[in-house]
Amino acid sequence: MEKDRVFPTEVASGVLGGTFIGSQGFAESVREIMTQEVPSVGPDFDAGTIADLLVANDVGGLPVVRGGRLIGFVTLAEATREALECVESTTQGSIRLSGRRGVTYRAGAGFHAVSSPARAVDIMLPASVALTPGTSIAAAAAKLANHRLTALPVAEEDGRLAGVVTALDILRWLARQHGLPVRNGLATRLEAV
Repeated sequence: MEKDRVFPTEVASGVLGGTFIGSQGFAESVREIMTQEVPSVGPDFDAGTIADLLVANDVGGLPVVRGGRLIGFVTLAEATREALECVESTTQGSIRLSGRRGVTYRAGAGFHAVSSPARAVDIMLPASVALTPGTSIAAAAAKLANHRLTALPVAEEDGRLAGVVTALDILRWLARQHGLPVRNGLATRLEAV
């Protein structure tokens, strides 16, 4: 006899972390789908270097660690925004939008943004965004969606970095749950239909 799904009150009221149980197999945790060997950065890495690492590794975020413990998470969007903010603009009539950090403007042959490079510690999300390895995949998906992120760090209870889970990891898992073939790794370019 098939069990009905259990939807804990905590999940229904908005507190994430409950477990779905039923024929769809939603009880799995992020431990089973996360990437365990992930690059990380220290708190003093500059935004430009971080943006380069994110693009080179084709990832949406990097854990920030100190002494093997997770202290934050830098997203591609934030690293790129901060890296570009530190680039001097010499185009006549250019317009600059300020980020969270202060940027000073100097008149001249155009507008020139003058700023020191942001460090990981200046732009990272706090370690409290991390999931634990036992977090349900459904709760991870909800947290990614609610915070409009593409990746989240996974940390052990003692703060040690365990890995990273991405929206793509969750999509692959979901497809496999329905018996659809899914490749790991880099995708090939889609052909025009």
